[in-house]
Amino acid sequence: RYDQPKRIYTTNTLAAGFFPAWAARKSLRHYALTVASLTACVEAVRAGRADQALIPLLDGVDTHELRVETIGSDTLCLLATKQVAKTVHLKNKILVGPVLMYPPANAYGFLVDRMLSRAAISLAQDAVCESSSAEALTALVESGVGAAWLPGVLAHDTLVPC
Repeated sequence: RYDQPKRIYTTNTLAAGFFPAWAARKSLRHYALTVASLTACVEAVRAGRADQALIPLLDGVDTHELRVETIGSDTLCLLATKQVAKTVHLKNKILVGPVLMYPPANAYGFLVDRMLSRAAISLAQDAVCESSSAEALTALVESGVGAAWLPGVLAHDTLVPC
């Protein structure tokens, strides 16, 4: 007899940076992993298409009426290669150097914009690149294009804080 696999939804960032080690620690077996947007993950649980969703609990995410369990924590850090980090600095509340950003409508973009706004920090120049994908920004940072606020679960040993 074939049992249905446990249906797990998660975001790209958690699928790439958190899920593999977590699944191994939990000794998960016989599951179906679906990668979707944060909103789609929550809606899949509400609609009964998912048994579980692993999502970041960010401001504005409506988890009302869902059972929520914290299984980890993470932070956004401004990271770059050692060479690029030497060129990124704060001068009179202006961030100087090549910076990669998330669009403001993106969850991470909202967090970064709010953090910069609260600290009254602006960018000296337009972002070198804007992407809603933390994985794409991580790859660009690793290739030396600029610095970006990256989730810690995606940070590699080759990157340093700015």
